[in-house]
Parts: sequence; C-alpha cells; structure tokens
Amino acid sequence: MKKIFIIFYCILSYVVLSQDIINYKNGNIDTVKVIEINKTAIKYKKTNNIDGPLYTCLKDVIISVQFENGTIESFQSENTVIVNDEVIKNAAIADSWKHYVGYKKGKVFTMLGTAILTPIGGYFIARKFAKREITNADIPLKIKVKGFDGTIYLDNPNLDNQLYQDKFKEISKSKQKIKVWLSYMAGSMINVGLAGVITLDVLFSDY
Repeated sequence: MKKIFIIFYCILSYVVLSQDIINYKNGNIDTVKVIEINKTAIKYKKTNNIDGPLYTCLKDVIISVQFENGTIESFQSENTVIVNDEVIKNAAIADSWKHYVGYKKGKVFTMLGTAILTPIGGYFIARKFAKREITNADIPLKIKVKGFDGTIYLDNPNLDNQLYQDKFKEISKSKQKIKVWLSYMAGSMINVGLAGVITLDVLFSDY
C-alpha cells in the first residue's frame, strides 16, 4: 500500500511539474504548455488538450510565466504601474464602443418600423429597444487586438472585474440609445420621403 502511494505521488508530481503556469495581471492563473515566446506574445496549448489548437496571449496582460523546470520569466518591469480603477474604466469604455453589438437588432427594427408605421408608431419601437437592459452576457469573451502576427483574438482579461462590468454596461447603454434613436431619425426621414413621393404622384397623376 505504501509503495502504491509513493508511485501515485511521483506520477502526480510529474504531471504538476510538467506544466507551465501563466500569471495574469487580473489575478487569473492558467496551467498551459508554452510553445513559443516572441516579442509581443506567448503561444501555448491547453494542458488538458495538448493536441488541440494553439492559443496566443499578449505579454501586456501577463505578469510572469513559471516553466516546468521551476524557472520564472517576468514580463513586468520595475516601472510597471499597478492597474488602477481609472485604467479599468478606460478599458471598459474602449471595449464598449468597439465590441458591443447588442443594439444592432433594435437598430434594424426601429428603422424599418418607423419607415413603415410612421414616426408615431416607430417611436414606441425605438423606446423599447433603447431601454433594453445590458447584462454581463453582452460583455465580449474575446477582445480583437493587433499583435505581432497580425490581428488576433484574446481572452478578455477584465471579464470578471466588477468595475469593468459596471462601466461596460453603463457605456453600452448610452451607445445603444444613440444608435437606436439615430435609426429612428433615419426611419422618419425615409417615411417622410415616401409620403412625399406618394403625395406628388397622387397630385400629378392626371397630368
């Protein structure tokens, strides 16, 4: 029994030590197998799917990597400033304007509804979609960035940050209102234009 325990312990130790560990700036830790480190990013594979796809992560979101042999490579210089609330808020604002797309359905329905049902009918459609609640499900899981090898998609490093979530939803709400009401204005102009064309056609149909 003692020999079995020792063998099991050795196997477990080997499995743990054969993994590389990535420490992220947001506090997350990921056990991976690092394949390549270049000037701006780290390429790795998931340890639970070593034959799976190759992932890429920018060094900017990483503090350090601890390799299976115990050595640690740090990507945080002495002058690195700890991420504060203002940085998180700015990231949420930028990501909201760049990645929030939940308004698009309301934008289309509002424009078509206003053009067909007149601005009066379209107003109620616009108001409904402008007030749509923004949830954590609207926050992007992946962030599109330009890396060393071109445009890549990375895991959102602030996804679980409460301050980031609140700010993202606040800005997305404002963006949604702007987009929907601009669509309402466009639909109103289309409706007025169609009404004008029909009116002129009726007035001059006998000429």
